[in-house]
Amino acid sequence: MKTCAHCEAPHARARAKYCSDLCQHRAYNERRKADGRLAAYRLKTRDKHRAYLRAYWAKHGSVRELYPEATKAADQRRRARKAGAESEIIRPGDVFVRDAWVCALCAGPVDAAATWPSPDSASVDHVVPLSRGGSHTMENVTTAHLRCNLSKGNRTEAA
Repeated sequence: MKTCAHCEAPHARARAKYCSDLCQHRAYNERRKADGRLAAYRLKTRDKHRAYLRAYWAKHGSVRELYPEATKAADQRRRARKAGAESEIIRPGDVFVRDAWVCALCAGPVDAAATWPSPDSASVDHVVPLSRGGSHTMENVTTAHLRCNLSKGNRTEAA
């Protein structure tokens, strides 16, 4: 049995200095770090990489533009975690279907074809707002018109 030149583990690879390709790459990178080549390479390519990313996002749009619903959901979960509240993944469409497209605040029908920023568009309302200790769970969200949700603010229905 031979031993790996990097991790010194025994291996049965014939005519191989390292036990795996991963060990070979790790050993190579450690040598590059030791003699400063890796740091020099990273400094040299950093600006090229930044320029590439800027051009890519200019052409394809930002993540917020590409995935607005996912970005908004992530922001809501982050707000809930920050407030120390329980959170789960909530799809607005699931909430609207569950509530049969009826506003929980005014009991009027919500127009499914209306899109933001129309006052008649659908929005997800937290029954107990996150700022008041509510959770970001299916039990604590309802369907509401955007105008009703904005006028409610961070009050509870009872208030």
